[in-house]
Amino acid sequence: MRISHIQMETAKAFDITPYFMRGPNRRRGVCDARNAAMWLSREVLGATLPEIAKAFLRDHSTVHSNLNRAEAMMERQQVYREKVMGLRRQLGGEKVAETTVGTEALIHEVLDDMLPVFLDCVATEVERRIKK
Repeated sequence: MRISHIQMETAKAFDITPYFMRGPNRRRGVCDARNAAMWLSREVLGATLPEIAKAFLRDHSTVHSNLNRAEAMMERQQVYREKVMGLRRQLGGEKVAETTVGTEALIHEVLDDMLPVFLDCVATEVERRIKK
């Protein structure tokens, strides 16, 4: 499983497009979903802050802050906690063993992670232009 999979499943659960996970949008619903996806990436995959930052096009300090926000929200809001914990169960819930990969494998992994988000972005833009 990859962070992109968590992004896509979280976006679906929060009823937003996966593009928003990596985009600049700061609407509350988008931020809540993004924070949940970052938290799930850390909990389910055991991803490091730099790995999460790269996947979400953020820096590691932003990821750290968002992880804290997600945890605080889960303490305060039962609905949010239930949604995130449901995703955690759906995604497996256990940290997977970290693996080291060669440069070529890493390139393929990054491309695999980016392709669904890129295609979703293109589809959204095409739909927007058709409506004009």
